[in-house]
Amino acid sequence: MRDVWLRISGILLAAAAVYLFLSVVQTGFIPMMYAVYPVKESLVSTEKTIAQGVSNVLWSLRSIDLIVLALLLFLAFACCASILAPRREVRRR
Repeated sequence: MRDVWLRISGILLAAAAVYLFLSVVQTGFIPMMYAVYPVKESLVSTEKTIAQGVSNVLWSLRSIDLIVLALLLFLAFACCASILAPRREVRRR
């Protein structure tokens, strides 16, 4: 019974993801449309040099930031899949 619910929920989640993707594509999604560098007062005003340095690094190396984000999402998915996987019985000798 658990396998049936997992398959149904997987199909529903996949359908929701496809729907979201298609709705974003049809509305003309432009990924970095509102990204303005340097970020002056558009998001949050920071007064510390460390926060400004981190902001400069993240906005100048945006592709590396996206790669790290994709890696973290993949690892989160792998962890969830390992937690929700059916348990295997371990035989002792």
